[in-house]
Amino acid sequence: EPLPVSVKAIETTLDRGRIYRRSRDRTHAVTRLRTGTRSRLQAALHLPAGTDDVQLFAQIASVSGRDKAEIGQLLSAEGRAPADDRDLITLAQELAALEEGITSEH
Repeated sequence: EPLPVSVKAIETTLDRGRIYRRSRDRTHAVTRLRTGTRSRLQAALHLPAGTDDVQLFAQIASVSGRDKAEIGQLLSAEGRAPADDRDLITLAQELAALEEGITSEH
């Protein structure tokens, strides 16, 4: 009989990270990071879920004071792809900093 299980979000996140790392699937990992960041920023900026990239990046640039092209490189699927784990960690830190800068203001 299945028992209800409660798992902390951080445990799930770390476990998924380990799976991605073992499989060396940086593309999937960066896609998930970007998708999560975009969703949280849309919510923080009170934008509808279907907001297109042009509007989203413009709003983020306006609030953060960063260049739209820089925002696009961080958040779009066409942005830079991490070449190794170090690049992936750097990109994750940049996404977290962008998100923190915006969510702390709103």
